[in-house]
Amino acid sequence: MKTNFFLALSCLVAFSSCDDEKPEPATMKPVKRVDVQLNKAQQAVNQNVNQFAFNLFSKISADRKADNLFISPFSVQMDFSMLSNGANGATLDEMIKSLGFEGQKMSDVNDYAKTMTNALMSLDNTTNVGIANSVWVSKSINIKSAFQTTCAESYDAKAASVDFTNGSAQKTINKWSSEKTHGMIDDIAGVLSPNTKMALLNAIYFKGVWTKPFDKSDTENKTFTCADGIKRSVSMMHLYDEEMAYGTLPQAGFKVLRMPYGNEAFGMTVLLPDEGVNLDDCIDKIDADRWNEVENSMSFSTVNVQFPSFELSDDIGLQDYMNALGMKTAFTGGADFSNLSDTPLAVSLAKQKSKIKVDEAGTEAAAVTIIEKKDTSIGPSEDYKVNDFIVDRPFAFVISEKSTGAILFIGKINKL
Repeated sequence: MKTNFFLALSCLVAFSSCDDEKPEPATMKPVKRVDVQLNKAQQAVNQNVNQFAFNLFSKISADRKADNLFISPFSVQMDFSMLSNGANGATLDEMIKSLGFEGQKMSDVNDYAKTMTNALMSLDNTTNVGIANSVWVSKSINIKSAFQTTCAESYDAKAASVDFTNGSAQKTINKWSSEKTHGMIDDIAGVLSPNTKMALLNAIYFKGVWTKPFDKSDTENKTFTCADGIKRSVSMMHLYDEEMAYGTLPQAGFKVLRMPYGNEAFGMTVLLPDEGVNLDDCIDKIDADRWNEVENSMSFSTVNVQFPSFELSDDIGLQDYMNALGMKTAFTGGADFSNLSDTPLAVSLAKQKSKIKVDEAGTEAAAVTIIEKKDTSIGPSEDYKVNDFIVDRPFAFVISEKSTGAILFIGKINKL
């Protein structure tokens, strides 16, 4: 009978400089942007990672028809990818399929994780990005050397022995989390019980300042019409620029605008439905291929932007959605994680908490994913027309890396 517990926690945060002694990003001159170099196998993994992002977002969005939503699919994918290295048989097959890696080798998935981790942290000296992983193991359980090696080599996560029975492990993990998130997430281990056998953590932080910041003096109170028809007064930022990446997709019913950070390696792409078009109907039409179409549809244009500042937090149980994507056995007594340990284990909880703040200077965001287991190119446009991009109604947004299109965060705002 499977009675013990295994817990994996993944944190993704974006909020502040990683080193207080370093200059603030806004005071630094951006270095020239360079593309992330992925080999053919990694490119295929990247496409599937983005497809997973939209699959997961669509599943959750369907349950949040008139609500706001904010997730980090990158954090969820990284967490489950690391865990997949411990799975075997049907459990592994389902995990690979649900994450979108069917037909690909776990070695390619691991190589992608390592390459993207290193690349994301070095792309922009004015955008703070840091990624850290760790593995915490109860003294009462042995994990297999091959799993430890993979975690160490591909995820830079070295196993540390801790005692979950007296609360010391929880304190140690909370300290690690607080240090990696600069105090933003300091109680991540609160759900750990004395029966916990193992914890995997992935922490990613990011802080981006707009390449072209909004002038705070131009911010005015404007009306935002929520999905339920209620009109609310919001702080609406304003920017007029002659070179912004802008595009329209009339066949999909929305237009898009990319607002870059720093040296433009990272950016927020805003998807604004046409007047009278439902936001969720637009979301249903987006997959990895359509995302590529969105990216390719944009050209530099003169744009009059009005965009609301906002803050949003979310708390999402992931198990039902991962089940819906095909990951079922991992959550049952029939789970096979024999590549991780001889102790029978099964996932008993998967959850993510997240936060985002957008203002005139840039974006701060945070997400924490918890998995519990128990035994058992843009070119200049010649059209100088001024395009209005007035975000006064429900919209979706994606924070991504430019050269790969890799999605870090995705959300929708139905009400403010």
